[in-house]
Amino acid sequence: MDYLERLWAENPTTVAALGVLLVCILAILSALIRARQRSRDLLAALGDSARGQVVLLRPLGLWGFEAAIQPAPEPFSQFVVRYRAAPALLAWLLRPLLYGANQLTFQASLNTRPAGELLWIRGQVPSRALGKGTELGLWVQHRLDISGSEYATRGPNPGALQHVFLDLQTRFGPILRKVSIQADAAPEMEVVVRTRGLNPEQIPALVATLRAAGRAALY
Repeated sequence: MDYLERLWAENPTTVAALGVLLVCILAILSALIRARQRSRDLLAALGDSARGQVVLLRPLGLWGFEAAIQPAPEPFSQFVVRYRAAPALLAWLLRPLLYGANQLTFQASLNTRPAGELLWIRGQVPSRALGKGTELGLWVQHRLDISGSEYATRGPNPGALQHVFLDLQTRFGPILRKVSIQADAAPEMEVVVRTRGLNPEQIPALVATLRAAGRAALY
């Protein structure tokens, strides 16, 4: 104790800086432990969302996971989920390096080529798709009244897919970041959600809605 008191008396600035550094290290370690538990909770909820087995494609770590449901839930031939975790402090400090952190990315391949397509990205007008036509026809722009954003569809009868998309927005709109179902993409479906604000208990309902979107895209 005498040594610490003498050190504080002689170098108060250094001791204070070391104390702050120690607190920051402990805070980061605690956040990383919580992030790992968050990954476990999300994996467990993913396992409850379908009859298939959740298979880790990469080992579960502090920074998230990559997993697949095998066999893939109908109507998909492949269903992969990626989670990139990062404590809020690190995500803020290292934003350029941790772009896309704390998001769940669902990527799924359909058994057959989708007849209906849809593209929506938060904060963007899907201009890349608009005006470009193939044998499937031209993309058509729509306005989403729920959020005032825009999305695009393509196909002879995208009404069923639009209905599921609106349901997805109604139930998960605040955490949705991207919804893409495109015949010329590999895999055909990609949906990105922010994990902040997502309860693991919501994942089975989310996966069920993604399956409905996949079926609607095949109509």
